Amino acid sequence: MNDLVFAIPSYKRETEVSEKTLKTLAQLEVPMEMVTVFVANPEEFSRYREKLPDSVSIVTGELGIGCQRRFINNFFAEGTRIVSLDDDVSIIRKDGAKITELDEPLIPLVKKAFNLCDSVGLKFWGIPDTNNGFFMKHEWVTGFRGICGAMFGEYAQVPEVQSLLPHSEDLEKAILHYLKFGGILRLNDISVKQKRLADGGVNAHFGGKTERMEVYRNITEELVKRYPELVKMVNEDKPEKGLTKIKNKTTGRYQSQLTCCQ
Repeated sequence: MNDLVFAIPSYKRETEVSEKTLKTLAQLEVPMEMVTVFVANPEEFSRYREKLPDSVSIVTGELGIGCQRRFINNFFAEGTRIVSLDDDVSIIRKDGAKITELDEPLIPLVKKAFNLCDSVGLKFWGIPDTNNGFFMKHEWVTGFRGICGAMFGEYAQVPEVQSLLPHSEDLEKAILHYLKFGGILRLNDISVKQKRLADGGVNAHFGGKTERMEVYRNITEELVKRYPELVKMVNEDKPEKGLTKIKNKTTGRYQSQLTCCQ
């Protein structure tokens, strides 16, 4: 089995995953043989198998994004480097105050992220929850930061830092890594583009956007109770803009590993 894999949890988006994330990976020179799409049940497996190329593996996991991510982490051999991607993304980079599509091979870049994690004793890297070049920076930082769950890297078989939350599991995962390993690595000049609160995926799991926002609010309240020193609640009247504010903690800053910035 490869020591580096690309995992895509997907639900009711067999067309989107093909036209967006798989297309993005192919453009960034990732062989489809390194990619596995994880679906929720046998019915979903059949629909995806009809749509996706034979070179892409499809595995039936579990329903619910937290449970599915735990399944993915447990599926691969211990120590495997897992790059997790949402099913509807393109990858972008900071370009001055703007953003452009990532234009260098992805595998060497994510290997640099894992190698930096190794050098400072961390087990997880992520990206900022913004695709606005003005707020992104040509640096990689360690410590505690909020992340975008649409793209991150982790090691397989680390069960104690897996969140089973059906929403905002990415935030709790970052918190658990901070509490156990002392931080995460965030790539501040890389992000993704995707349609926020799109049909399918988490929306489909909960029955629609309105229902999802109610779950999101309840889970955020619980996270604030669990980890008051790391997260607080904001924007309570506009949950679609985000309900959480992270209390940043920085332990290190490093030069960007993008080729264009070296």
